[in-house]
Amino acid sequence: ALENVQSYLKNYSKCYFHKGFFPDTTQNLPENIEFCFVHLDVNIYESTLAGLKYFYPRLKEGGVIISHDFNSISCPGVRKAFDEYFINKNEEVIHLWDTQCMVRRKS
Repeated sequence: ALENVQSYLKNYSKCYFHKGFFPDTTQNLPENIEFCFVHLDVNIYESTLAGLKYFYPRLKEGGVIISHDFNSISCPGVRKAFDEYFINKNEEVIHLWDTQCMVRRKS
């Protein structure tokens, strides 16, 4: 629940919570917003691709996107979305422990 996440992160400033369904929750955010760290855990192709399309262009140089379920056999759409989205980009999708991956924005 949102309250659990807020409680867990209570000692960190600059954590903002937008309850709802993505990408609807981005409608009131400024167009020029930037991110330095994004963690995706959405399990399906459409949501993963939507997340990459929204966050990657707003990711600061050196920023990181981490995704869960990249190597999960039960969630093949996550890897498909990453493979498609990054096919023509300079960034490498780095396989992490278990089912995760990360991308670090070069420029």
